[in-house]
Amino acid sequence: MRGVVRRDLSDESGFSIVETSVALGIIFFVLLGLLASLNTGVRGLLTGRQRSGGVAVAKEVVEEARAAAYADLGHDLSGDATLATDSAVTGTAPNYSYQPEGVAGPEALVGAANPTYAAHEWQDSRDGTTFTVRVYVTLIEPAAGDDHKRLTVAVSWDGEQYDADVISNEVRVSTFVSQYGVASGAEVSGIVDVDTGAVTISGTLSGISLTSARMLFPLVHADVAGDLVNETHGYAQSSQSELVLTSGAPSGCTAVDETATCEGVTAETVADNDAGTAAPLQDEDGPVSDLGGTVSAGTPLSLSLGSTGTVSSQSSAQSCVLCVPSVGDGDGLLYAVDSADGAASMAANFQAGSLRGPLVDVDSAGSSTATIDSDVVGAGQHVSSTGRLVVPALDLVGITGGPVGFTSAISVGGVDVSATASAGLSVSSPGVSGSAVSLQVYDTGALGVPTYRSISVTPGVSLSDEASVSFNVGGGLVPLNTVSLDTTVEAAQASTDSSVSGGTTTSAEANLTNWLVISVHLVIVEAGTTVADLTVELDYGRIVAQAGYEL
Repeated sequence: MRGVVRRDLSDESGFSIVETSVALGIIFFVLLGLLASLNTGVRGLLTGRQRSGGVAVAKEVVEEARAAAYADLGHDLSGDATLATDSAVTGTAPNYSYQPEGVAGPEALVGAANPTYAAHEWQDSRDGTTFTVRVYVTLIEPAAGDDHKRLTVAVSWDGEQYDADVISNEVRVSTFVSQYGVASGAEVSGIVDVDTGAVTISGTLSGISLTSARMLFPLVHADVAGDLVNETHGYAQSSQSELVLTSGAPSGCTAVDETATCEGVTAETVADNDAGTAAPLQDEDGPVSDLGGTVSAGTPLSLSLGSTGTVSSQSSAQSCVLCVPSVGDGDGLLYAVDSADGAASMAANFQAGSLRGPLVDVDSAGSSTATIDSDVVGAGQHVSSTGRLVVPALDLVGITGGPVGFTSAISVGGVDVSATASAGLSVSSPGVSGSAVSLQVYDTGALGVPTYRSISVTPGVSLSDEASVSFNVGGGLVPLNTVSLDTTVEAAQASTDSSVSGGTTTSAEANLTNWLVISVHLVIVEAGTTVADLTVELDYGRIVAQAGYEL
């Protein structure tokens, strides 16, 4: 048995001086790191509090302008000594000018007999921070329409606690005031989504283990929000394709395991008028070209996108036609436009047994466009949101060598449809518009003979229809095939909604969701064996336009 080692309780030995010094050093450096983190956190809290305070001060100035008489909204051009010492102001009394941010040239400062701002610069202290406020009221004389004034408010503060090159210590906002005494800088908002939908292929096909295949049409999105700080955002995506197998390795622009994709290209922009963020006043991305591509599982199935599709996005917190980039209509208000052109051609080709043909055939490019524009009209401001979808004529499910006169299960005419929603003073009601879509569907005729019949779909008007037909292909030296086609057409009702108060539309929406869905069920039986059992669904997606307005 091993002996037990006992410690002498009278032994007073402990840590050495070296051990103690090392331990204290470690504790010191740990505490030093914690102190640095605490300091960074305190700076962040202080920065956020100061920016919130600056925004609050700017908002109070704007509210004061909204309450003032239009004739009084201006400066004491002869008696305000602070104008002469402001480096942002040029000229001499009483002919001063100011260069607003994002505007091509300087604008004349406006004088008033009873000025709202006897001094254009002053200080406001709150919560331990001293804010310097500078106000500039300039005159705008458009070529068409009424004269109005631009109010620019710049609020700055001491930013020594952080790097001013990284985080701005200034809030700068601007708004318009009409001669009717209504501030055109109301709180406005707008959203547009144009998702042009997709073709989805599912089921079984001899020669491959198909999970799903999709071809997505272009999509665009735009949104704006304007109050003291104007913000705009846009996004555009070109056509895409995807092929997923249960087993096997498809090819494509990008192929990983059982999935092949051609992801297309995107464009995205963000803009605002807050000097404290990285986003510019105007932002532009594109046009970006899409080279197209093919995803394939060999002879049984391939999906091809032609080249030349392009996407572009433009956002502006203050639209300016003379700025670089030039965005919008130049009125200095919110503006966003996003567009995506589809592939020059789209085709999904299949082969099942001895039969082949196009499941999808599109010979020209479509487009999606989202536009949001805020304007000053008459006595106030409004915002208008519009989404537009253009899709060329196309064919679904063709069979090479089919009956005389047969081209496809259904031919769909060109589509051009829009949804518009506006909010503000004296605006039109939300709505959808577009010409009727002509369909030619292959169906069993009155005498049992397959033939084409016409269907007309009005965008936004509900409709339901179906067709069923079967025919033989081949025989003799070619295996006999029985082809069955079941086609359904579903069109959904558009929805519109708006809220009006005192002649002002405060919210509006026009919505076309899954407004036209066409499905073709294809079954091919060759020599008693089912070689294809596929469903091809074409969904034209959705168009949604929203607008909001609040004083």
